[in-house]
Amino acid sequence: MPAVTITAAPLTIEELLDIARGAPVELGADARTRIGASRAVVDAALASGRPVYGLNTGVGHLKDVRLPDEEVRRLQQTLVTTHAGGLGPPLPTELVRAAMAVRLNGLARGGAGASLDAADILVAMLNGGVHPVVPAIGSVGAGDLGQLACIALVATGMGRAEHSGEVLPGAEALARAGIQPLVLQPKDGLALMSASAISVGHAAVVLARAAEVAKAADVAIALSLEAIGGNPSVVLPVGGQAKPFPGQIAACRSIRAALAGSPLLEQDGPRSIQDPLSFRVAPQVHGALGEFIAFARRAVEIELNARSDNPLVDIDEQVMVHNGNFHPIVLGGDRRRGDATRTARRAVRVVAAISGGRRLQRAQAARRAGQPGRAAVGDRRARGPWHRRPVERRQSRRRRRRARRRTDGRAAAGARRPDGPGDQADAGQRDGRGLRGRRGGGGRGNRGPVPGAGPRGGSGEARPHRAVRGRAIAAVATEG
Repeated sequence: MPAVTITAAPLTIEELLDIARGAPVELGADARTRIGASRAVVDAALASGRPVYGLNTGVGHLKDVRLPDEEVRRLQQTLVTTHAGGLGPPLPTELVRAAMAVRLNGLARGGAGASLDAADILVAMLNGGVHPVVPAIGSVGAGDLGQLACIALVATGMGRAEHSGEVLPGAEALARAGIQPLVLQPKDGLALMSASAISVGHAAVVLARAAEVAKAADVAIALSLEAIGGNPSVVLPVGGQAKPFPGQIAACRSIRAALAGSPLLEQDGPRSIQDPLSFRVAPQVHGALGEFIAFARRAVEIELNARSDNPLVDIDEQVMVHNGNFHPIVLGGDRRRGDATRTARRAVRVVAAISGGRRLQRAQAARRAGQPGRAAVGDRRARGPWHRRPVERRQSRRRRRRARRRTDGRAAAGARRPDGPGDQADAGQRDGRGLRGRRGGGGRGNRGPVPGAGPRGGSGEARPHRAVRGRAIAAVATEG
């Protein structure tokens, strides 16, 4: 796999995914120049004595506490050590490599003020196969502080890391790869962990999978149209042009490409005037998924190449600015709004739902054609879960169940009907009721509980449904 060079130019999602899947990394000369220029701003701020958050002051509630010079360097190691941690199983190596690449690219933007050594050790760890053990769940404050601190911890020779399939102490893993541990300079610890690299790298991996799902869905609808001899008019260009969402137009084009050479596209190809809804709206649903994937992709690309550090180094103005760019709100942080990852996830579920509806149509087509096997409508696997079966079928089953209950109720009422006036009171008592009373002898028509009755005032035997009992009592009253 060819090496990916990180430069001052934006890094693409495809390049990030190559690194996540094992491609080696190089740091371009222009990226090194920007990192050096950014570091010079940090050194100037230290020399001036101006208070800068996390550089020569404490963090959190200690933000206004000025640190003595001998504590400035020690603060960075303390930040990494105290923030590293989390819960759950370790993240997959692919996601860890993606996060390391995102942070390396962030340093190359020139907004972090990290030293060149901090960037070089990320390159060395990626190329040497030293992958820190990072918990799947972790958050201290904002951003991905806890999880990124686990990566920085290994870079300093602490923590735990995977190397050649073996989990080792961080120092041993670095030694096996021939890497010297990083000695943190002022701002290095904060620069390595104060970002959202875990979230951005994970979003890029998920986005790639969603794009693969979208392509597979287009092929699946094309095959389904072939299976039922459907009408391909729904994917003609005129439909997309009439409702010009770019995603819908792209879906129509993709499905037509999958149908290339099919008899369905010939003059006398379609055998039906109009196909079921799950076929007709496929371009619209697939197009919506494409729209949301495009929105999510734009959010990931911006976050990937953003300067999201706090404090942020401005090379042009030679200042350090406190800000909140570490918060990836568009990518997926606000539950009340249509954020990118959550909306794309809903769109994938809708595509899956209409695909489930098409399974039934294909099974029915197979039954009409006399094809045996799993495609038969009688096969439970072909029909799918009960809640995905057609509403009409579920309603007809409910009607049949209600009819059976009515029949059973009438039979029960006839069996309980007394033969004479003297038996009417006995019938009421056996049921634990008077003609107008309630169970247990508490009603106005009962003088007391029936001797030998069950714990709720009845005879201890199973009684029919309440509506059936009511009809039986009404029949008794009528005859009396």
